[in-house]
Amino acid sequence: MNNTLTNGLLVLEYLANTGAAYSVSEIAAAFSLPKSHACRLLKTLTDSGHVEQDAATRKYRISLKILTLSHACLMRLEIRTKLRPFLKKLVGTLGQPVFLQVPLEASALIIDAEYPDAARTDAGLVIGGRNPIHASAGGKLCAAHMAPEQLDALLQSVTLERLGERTITDPELLKEELARIRTEGVSVMDDERMPDLGAVAAPVFNCEEAFVAALGVVLPQGKNPPSVWERFKKETMAAADAASYALGYGLKRLV
Repeated sequence: MNNTLTNGLLVLEYLANTGAAYSVSEIAAAFSLPKSHACRLLKTLTDSGHVEQDAATRKYRISLKILTLSHACLMRLEIRTKLRPFLKKLVGTLGQPVFLQVPLEASALIIDAEYPDAARTDAGLVIGGRNPIHASAGGKLCAAHMAPEQLDALLQSVTLERLGERTITDPELLKEELARIRTEGVSVMDDERMPDLGAVAAPVFNCEEAFVAALGVVLPQGKNPPSVWERFKKETMAAADAASYALGYGLKRLV
């Protein structure tokens, strides 16, 4: 494997994940690289147009050119077009933001979002964001549908960082939670990422009966009574079931 290319891509991902600007020294420290190596990587990325340098601070940040890569990827994701009506309907039913997520490494990647009209929020600001597998409803749902050997390998390679009061940081406890999610067909996140933040997610399956996406919705901010949680779980599961059938789920049983 070309280590220079690998390091360059890792630096690009690092800059893209936060959107912040970093100095050569900060990048070198983040990847345990010599400053001269980090400088060459950043210069190459700057010359290609994927990174830009602030003239005043001399720090580097991701450039707008990266959008050309993400745009091409989003254009070929037909699942976004097919499932958008179900996101819109769920927003209308629950009046809360709805997200469509797919598995990506140790996270759930947001590929689409819908907001209530009153929210006035740009969905483009969250598309491409990642939710962790241990502290988000969508992330736990994606992890719950991994093959056991894939999940074991993943849990050995990542640290389950404590993000909230109820974050699961023990791999064995997380496995127990994921088994429950598979059995119940719904995932919840309650104070696991930050105080008074809750969410629900349900699985979407395709015509091959394979898990392809997590349909998730954020609950109203604050402490919600059990009746609200149950309503959100019921409506989200119904929307995910409808989305699955739109993708051909269940057809194999009719053949």
